[in-house]
Amino acid sequence: MKRPDISRASQRAAILNYLQSNGSITTIYAREVLGIMSPAARVLELREQGHRIVTHWTKTTDNAGTKHREAKYVLFGNVIKKAPTTSDQTNGKGIAI
Repeated sequence: MKRPDISRASQRAAILNYLQSNGSITTIYAREVLGIMSPAARVLELREQGHRIVTHWTKTTDNAGTKHREAKYVLFGNVIKKAPTTSDQTNGKGIAI
């Protein structure tokens, strides 16, 4: 039986494909559905590759009824040389300063 590819590259590709198809993805969805345990790290790597991804913070309740602060990653248009990676660099609004 062949083992699934769980490399960082395949995880980045899975997140990017999902973002390109759906526009956004949440941390919990990436973990529970795509099987990516560290989606924030993979998103950071995508940003370093030039993908414009902004983080929006939301509050979510999981299946057990526990409330969480959850990241929702939103993909914007074109790839740029280097995208801002923190709220400080984007003035908290996704707009580079």
